[in-house]
Amino acid sequence: MGLRLSFKIIFSPSKEMRNENILKNSENVFEDIIFEKKTLEILEKLKTYSENEISKIMKIKNSLLRNTFKNIQNYERLDSMPAISLYNGVAFKELDISNYTKEEFDFIEDNLFILSAFYGISKPFSFIKNYRLDMPMKVFDKSFYEFWKDEINSYIAMNLKENQYIINLASLEYSKLIDKKKINNIINIDFKEFRNNSYSSISSYSKQARGKFLNIIVKNKIENIEDLKNISFDAYKLNRELSNEKNLIFTR
Repeated sequence: MGLRLSFKIIFSPSKEMRNENILKNSENVFEDIIFEKKTLEILEKLKTYSENEISKIMKIKNSLLRNTFKNIQNYERLDSMPAISLYNGVAFKELDISNYTKEEFDFIEDNLFILSAFYGISKPFSFIKNYRLDMPMKVFDKSFYEFWKDEINSYIAMNLKENQYIINLASLEYSKLIDKKKINNIINIDFKEFRNNSYSSISSYSKQARGKFLNIIVKNKIENIEDLKNISFDAYKLNRELSNEKNLIFTR
């Protein structure tokens, strides 16, 4: 049984992905994807598009387009690996997963939801495949926000214990998946830089900071909101003047 935290965490996926599973020797049990039927619905729709149409939908070309189109058409033959190993973007590079202990893997598996335009939600050990799909892309007549809204919010609400919060470490693009009417126990985490006499968010720094923040939570097995407020790293610390009970703003 996992550690009972006062919160669960939502996190964004990344475009950059690994070609090889770095957790082959992990003792954790790999899980099936959560919303297989809906993911296959997206896949079958993508398979109807030509390479030129995929180029327009995803705004990609050349070798990236050719590889993406090939992966769509040959999806069933692609290798699967746990989500926490597959994603390899800026934030995920800050997770020390190659050195996590079994206890730390259990911690992250119990408490992290990775949002996705293709999978909806993945747990860290959900067995997923290489894909390229972002929330703003238009595959159906409706947006991916509409496509996933009910499933994602119902799943998160079902997995929240009484008085548990959602700690939002996702990007704005993915945070918009959360229905604040269904899930109002949410605390947003943001990171800002002091530039030209004011604080602003810089995407590359924010991605890196979200990964480091999550890694600190995992390595220290932080259990409650008050301890989150005391996290400091790389000159970031909680700015109490900019923060409130729903938004914790870390600045440097």
